[in-house]
Amino acid sequence: MSGTAGTAAHQVSRAAWVGYRWHRHRLATDPSHSTRRDLADLLRIGVQDTPYRTAQLSLLSRTARIGRRSVENAFGTPGGLVATWSLRGAPHVHAASEAGLVRSAVAPADAADAAVLLGGWAAELPTHRRPETYLDVVAEAMLRIVTEPTSKPALSRALSRQLPAELTAWCGRCRSRHVPDPLFRLAGGRAGLALDPEQRAPTVLLPPPAGSGTDVAGARGELVASFLRANGPTSRPLLGGWLGVDSRGLAATLEDLGVIRVKVGNRSLLAPPAVVGLLDRSPEPHGVALIPPNDPYLKGVDKHLLLESADRRRMLFRPLSPPGALLIDGEVVGVWRHRRSPDGARLRVEVTPFERVPAERRPEIDQAAEPLSRWAAGAAVDVELVPADRR
Repeated sequence: MSGTAGTAAHQVSRAAWVGYRWHRHRLATDPSHSTRRDLADLLRIGVQDTPYRTAQLSLLSRTARIGRRSVENAFGTPGGLVATWSLRGAPHVHAASEAGLVRSAVAPADAADAAVLLGGWAAELPTHRRPETYLDVVAEAMLRIVTEPTSKPALSRALSRQLPAELTAWCGRCRSRHVPDPLFRLAGGRAGLALDPEQRAPTVLLPPPAGSGTDVAGARGELVASFLRANGPTSRPLLGGWLGVDSRGLAATLEDLGVIRVKVGNRSLLAPPAVVGLLDRSPEPHGVALIPPNDPYLKGVDKHLLLESADRRRMLFRPLSPPGALLIDGEVVGVWRHRRSPDGARLRVEVTPFERVPAERRPEIDQAAEPLSRWAAGAAVDVELVPADRR
């Protein structure tokens, strides 16, 4: 890659990398004092919303308000938030003002991108058109149908009537032909359809936010730049995995951003010079946070840098039903899960530290759990530290 070949890597300490990410993710800030401006890059790259409503908890761990509204009430408002199928076809929450840029940035650029996004189903598409163009065919049909709140099953049935049979597949579970889910979700994101934040079973689709329908030139570069500002150095494969595209196609985007080689610990990564300059001046991380599964702090990151222990990585990054993470001074030092009482009035939060937590940090863990009360509609939160050998 131009600008990196034949040059010595800039050395950055792992401690500086942790401090940079901790502060750029606004986890060092009292959530009641953080502002939307502080979160601009995170609200552009998005907060994954799986499991359902965990994006709201990620945001509440960082801020109490989006503009003039509380996080809980900011969806669908001018200057507020929108949930949509964006990166990798997964539900994400973004700033509504960024919806058009994100929609353009995550669209497959070529057949290689489409093959990664659609997986094995890409090979089943008809060959008389480029595979990435089929997303537009399905997206255009979706926009004709979704002119008001429409459930996913209703949209699926309508699509099956409007689209050629070659874009549908037999589903043994529902015993009918319909657009396969990967294509359905990716086309929904391409169309810019919003997800109703109050209704996810079944999913209800809403028309795109105003002004989000026009493609934005250079959008992928803008999204990647925001990712690097928020997360610091990364590698091309990590970035491709986060976007869900063919990482080879990102070489030109990274070259346009002028990235240089950076060595963090023993990991060789890439970052723009402006980010490297900030890394060299990273403040020390301090504070405690409880973040949910798929929080931005855990996504698209070099997992070996984040957690050097393979056993701890396996505890945190479980493929099914992953836990949340306990962060102290920027480090992942444990995991947590919650259980709600039958009447919904109490939320029991079980925190499993990897090692003994100093007694003076315990009050900070209780304080870090306070956003869970707002997330759980005012439920009382009971925090219990559970040793790993008791789980």
